[in-house]
Amino acid sequence: MADVTNGPLGVSSRPEDAMTLEEFQARRDAELERIRAVRRSPGQRAKFAGVIAGWIPCAFLWYWFWQSSGIPKFVILALAVAYNIVVVRIANRVDGTRRRRELRLLSAQWQARAGS
Repeated sequence: MADVTNGPLGVSSRPEDAMTLEEFQARRDAELERIRAVRRSPGQRAKFAGVIAGWIPCAFLWYWFWQSSGIPKFVILALAVAYNIVVVRIANRVDGTRRRRELRLLSAQWQARAGS
């Protein structure tokens, strides 16, 4: 079988560019394996530990929000929400969750096309 994960000049081919269901599945499987391999690397584990450590100040902000009152409470709420959004976005980048979700949706689309 041909190497479907690399296009011309060794550039990685995306599953979205596949022309057949079999080619899509092979490219999707190769990309999922790359995501898994990155998650097992020591550098990626350190980044993930950093994300977990980033949740500690976030939890502190939420606790501070629940304990405060008056106008400062809304300032703390804004900080907590903004910090929460930042940490979640970083966690999604580190974990590869978004790309796996995209691949799952693409797979469902390909299955629907193949079934019709």
